[in-house]
Amino acid sequence: MQVVDQVIRLVRQIAQTEVMPRFLRVGVSRKQ
Repeated sequence: MQVVDQVIRLVRQIAQTEVMPRFLRVGVSRKQ
């Protein structure tokens, strides 16, 4: 079940990004 493995990876990435929402916002603001 590769699909399940991919979902688990996405969940882990989302959890990590939620810990640093400010860093993501800075990156988006720089792109704009």
